[in-house]
Amino acid sequence: MTPSDNHKGDGTLEEVGRAEFQFAHGEQSVRAARNAQDEPRILLVLACGIVLAGNLGAWAQAPAASENLAHLRSAAQFLVQGDLKHAEDDVQLILAHAPEDYRALNLLGIIRAQQRRSEEAEALFEKVIRIKPQYAGAHVSLGLLNSEMGHADKAIAELESALKIEPGREDAAKPLVQLLREQARAAFKEKDLEKSLSCLMRAKKAAPHDPELEYEFGIVALRMSLYEDARVAFEQVLTSRPADANSIYALGRAQMGLGKISATRELFERYVQLRPEDPSGHFGLGLVLRMLEMTEEARTQFERSIELQPDQTEAYVQLGFLDLDGGELDQSANRFQSALERAPQNAGALLGIGRIRFQRKDYSKAADFLLAALAADSSIREVHYYLGLTYARLGKTRESAEQMEIAGKLEREDLDRHRIILKLLDPAEAQAIEKANP
Repeated sequence: MTPSDNHKGDGTLEEVGRAEFQFAHGEQSVRAARNAQDEPRILLVLACGIVLAGNLGAWAQAPAASENLAHLRSAAQFLVQGDLKHAEDDVQLILAHAPEDYRALNLLGIIRAQQRRSEEAEALFEKVIRIKPQYAGAHVSLGLLNSEMGHADKAIAELESALKIEPGREDAAKPLVQLLREQARAAFKEKDLEKSLSCLMRAKKAAPHDPELEYEFGIVALRMSLYEDARVAFEQVLTSRPADANSIYALGRAQMGLGKISATRELFERYVQLRPEDPSGHFGLGLVLRMLEMTEEARTQFERSIELQPDQTEAYVQLGFLDLDGGELDQSANRFQSALERAPQNAGALLGIGRIRFQRKDYSKAADFLLAALAADSSIREVHYYLGLTYARLGKTRESAEQMEIAGKLEREDLDRHRIILKLLDPAEAQAIEKANP
């Protein structure tokens, strides 16, 4: 299915088809929304946590004088209420007698952050860390401040330091995961898949049971052909969301990558049961059935896909190949022509017309169409194979041998199966390629 197909249809498999697009572009408004808040997260996350904590362990690793503790709690309470003046009064009372009290300095840094005096806040947090390197709260404070200031790498480093000191600390884990997800999306958009995957792996350490994070990890793993990793990720999602249709379909793609075609069929059938009006689901199931040589069942699925969404290309191409395999050359040609009217650079349709011309012994025209298919996508083994046969009929022995050699190499690399997986994975990008080569 193409992106125009998906966008015009009523089905929701487009959520899977554009999962990578959403992953790369999603939640771009998070930072703007966060900066627009009246009270930055440092106050909400840290000060509230301090006030709610009822024991000294939540404040520091060392005991404090009861008077100082009272002032610290009072300052934190004033912070929650937005009363920065009285909060600072309490903090200054402590610092007047203990100028290097790291907890008071940390609270003063939070106050400065609320006053938008970021440089002063940063200097205070850094001073706390010099005084008490193992005080996780200061690392969280500095990390969140850097996040507010747009210094993502510094923020991530501080938040990870906080979690090393106090594993499971939510005020560090949640913003850390968000920042790493944002970096993963940015890297994915730039096609830096290794960096994207690395960011998600780091995020998973902080949030090992987050199904959304697992799903995003699985999407990147699929793109990198890490099918076993993708399988584990999507199965993990389904343990908490057994009826998650997108994850069922994505797991099917991972199973296809692992060569488990029967398992893929079962998963796609589950998807179609969950979303029977999604044309993309029927198309995907049809592809798998065709791979299993269940011709009539595949035909039914492709026809249902077209019935639900007539303005598309790929289902016509697949029906064209089924007709071609059955010897219905005229009907097959009509199918391919319908696809080419919508997408002139559709490699499958160009291959199909080329094969028809070859069977009709119009070798010169066959070569033209096959070369056009080759220009659209040079990774299709069958294009090289039929071009090799065509060159042989035209007496071009050397060119024929070259194409046959390439076809053999592609067969060994099993790129055809990978292409099918990517077609199911990212129909939007397939259509973008078609539109870029009118």
